[in-house]
Amino acid sequence: MARPPKRRFALLLAYDGTAFAGWQMQPGQRSVQHTVGDALIALGITPRVEGASRTDRGVHAKAMVVSITARIPHRPEWLRDELRKHLPEDVRLRAVAVARDDFHAQFSSVGKRYRYRLWLAKEPGAARFFWRVPDVENPQLAPERFSMRALQTALGAMVGKRSFEGAMHGTAREGLSDLVEARVVRQVDSPRGRELTLAFTADRFGKYMVRTLVGIAARAAFGELDPATLGRQLDSGVRLSQLVAPPQGLLLSKVFYRDGEDPFPWLQR
Repeated sequence: MARPPKRRFALLLAYDGTAFAGWQMQPGQRSVQHTVGDALIALGITPRVEGASRTDRGVHAKAMVVSITARIPHRPEWLRDELRKHLPEDVRLRAVAVARDDFHAQFSSVGKRYRYRLWLAKEPGAARFFWRVPDVENPQLAPERFSMRALQTALGAMVGKRSFEGAMHGTAREGLSDLVEARVVRQVDSPRGRELTLAFTADRFGKYMVRTLVGIAARAAFGELDPATLGRQLDSGVRLSQLVAPPQGLLLSKVFYRDGEDPFPWLQR
């Protein structure tokens, strides 16, 4: 019997990053990439597991795209159903699709969208998927000093095509990022406090870039930075903020591909 041909598959994953050391494989640590690889090996498949983004320790994903090449003599639904049986509770396989032969989850991408959730707390409580403000490391960030107007001004000033050297962590990566979205997309006020969801969309992001942009916007909202000057300062080589927002509030919500190349065109932003 002839061997089935190699095919390119795309996997759509969601995961709770709390118990992971990040996406990328790391010796002696639990990673999402290694977990997915082990699940595939349990099915007799040993491909290279390619992720669209290297999410950091504690960062979550709603729509991580993964590409693999494998010889599978079955429909994509078989791979989806069988792989789900071997994944842990904190990793969910949302969908599987046959992709173009040249598709690569990371290198075919033309942009990503992240969401960041911030909780201005009025009372103690768990914050597994939020940055609870104030926290132990930032007790000076009092919710009563928070200005929504300053936050929105700061976020608006970030939009544009620039180096973002003022928001880079460590060595600045070369090239420009076109940040097309930085805004508040959801606000919920309750007796617990105010919950905000921020959205950031760009063609490329540097290491810790979203978390640093959130830290910069937070400092502006609490009156520690002038939001009106952020646009030009982001292109300077001077770090605007030593405040990097914690990872648990960050969520990868969408990976963008060109028309005709997106394996999951039905996925909304």
